[in-house]
Amino acid sequence: MTPLCEVSALRVQYRRGKEVVRAVDEVSFEVGRGETVGLVGESGSGKSSLGRALLRLEPIHSGRVLFEGADVAGLHGPALKAFRKRAQILFQDPYGSLNPRITVGRTIEEVLIVHRWAGDRAARVAELLELVGLPGSSARRYPHEFSGGQRQRVAMARALAVEPVFLVADEALSALDVSVQAQILRLLIELKEKLGLAYLFISHDLAVVRSIADRILVMREGRILESAPTDRLYESPSHEYTRTLLAAVPDPFRK
Repeated sequence: MTPLCEVSALRVQYRRGKEVVRAVDEVSFEVGRGETVGLVGESGSGKSSLGRALLRLEPIHSGRVLFEGADVAGLHGPALKAFRKRAQILFQDPYGSLNPRITVGRTIEEVLIVHRWAGDRAARVAELLELVGLPGSSARRYPHEFSGGQRQRVAMARALAVEPVFLVADEALSALDVSVQAQILRLLIELKEKLGLAYLFISHDLAVVRSIADRILVMREGRILESAPTDRLYESPSHEYTRTLLAAVPDPFRK
C-alpha cells in the first residue's frame, strides 16, 4: 500500500550569521494511513522543524516529501489549498495559536470560509466542538474564558474542521497539566479511531508517546538515529542514545 506521507532525504537548514545550521539532515521515513508515528528527542533536535516542513510551514532545502503521491514542495495555488485541507497541525501553545479578539466559533468558522465549506457553518462549528468534548454553545465564548485543556480542544476542533487525514501534533500536550494531558491524549486516540486519522506525534516525553504511537522515530541533532515499532523500541532499543532517553522515563512506564 502506498504510504500517506513519504519523506526522502529531507533537509531543512537555516543560516545563523555565517554558519549554516542543519535542523533536519537527510531524514527519511513513512507514515501510513491511520498510523501514529511518534517523533521523540531532546529540545533542539529538529523535531518541530521536521514536522513543520512536512506541511510547508518551513522551507525544504533538499529532499522530498510526498503526500498522497504528490510532491509537497511543488504544490501551488489550488493544489496547495487542497493539501492544506488534508494535512493540519496542532501547536504546542493552545492560547497563542488562537486569536484572543474573536470567539472560538468564529475562529473555527474562518477555516470553513477559507476552504469554502458548502454546508451550514454554524451547525458544523457546533458539531466540531461537540466532537472534541465541548458544548456547541461554547462557540460564543472567547479563548480567555477557557482552561488550557479546553483551549487545546478548540484548537483540535479548528484543525479537524475540513476533515484532514493527517495531523502533526507538535508537543501538543507539553503546556498542559499532567491530568489534562491524559484527557487530551485519550481524545486524540478516540479521534484517530473514529476519523481514521494519521498522526505525526512530536514529543520529548517517551512515556506519553508510548501510549499513542504505533512506531517511534528517535531524533538527535537533525538525524533519525532509530526507528522501530513502539513495543520493540522500549523492550530492546538498539541505539545508546535511545537507551539514555528510556533510562529517564519513570519506572511505572517501563517494562
